Amino acid sequence: MISEAEYQDLWHSTKAYINQHCIERRDRSNPLPGKLPGSTYTWMFYLRRCLYNPEIAMNISKMFLYLTARSCPDHNYQLAGLESGAVPLLTGISQAAKILGQRDLNVFSVRKERKAYGLRNVTEGLPNGAPVMIVDDLCNSSASMKRCHDMCISEGMSIYPYAFCVVNKVNKAVHAPRRRVTDMYLPDNIKIIYLYDLDDFGLSNPSH
Repeated sequence: MISEAEYQDLWHSTKAYINQHCIERRDRSNPLPGKLPGSTYTWMFYLRRCLYNPEIAMNISKMFLYLTARSCPDHNYQLAGLESGAVPLLTGISQAAKILGQRDLNVFSVRKERKAYGLRNVTEGLPNGAPVMIVDDLCNSSASMKRCHDMCISEGMSIYPYAFCVVNKVNKAVHAPRRRVTDMYLPDNIKIIYLYDLDDFGLSNPSH
């Protein structure tokens, strides 16, 4: 397990990397096209740039293990996330847990749609009987965590009362305390553990 000092070093160095490489900022005269027709963004996260960087992915994974060791009442959980965004995060965390000698942490990904052939599976990997902690790169951003949650429920799995993301798209001065520790698409009883919020990058007005 890393120390508090090591956590702080990782937090600041990873924040700097995300700020430099994983946020696209645009002037209002040249915005990014949004998901909805006619919508535009003046900033947008591209966190897969850091999750595919082995050093930064390991940093994030170590910080996940540090935070969950202190925040979660027990560690009887497995991890799951929606394809394809959560896959590098799941892989990094499971490898970090093994390398640091903490535990064998089971992970699996959830498909956006059930396969139409073969086993018609909705998961990739081997889910076990432990409650599922949902992970993603962003929360309060889209319904990807909710889709993962619903798919797991439909398969008869239980959901762990904590979830994890790298960046929680909230501002302390804008969003109520309850909103800052939940995802707007997930049930309110699931508490979000996260590394960064929008204030950490000088951003506001979530781009969704």
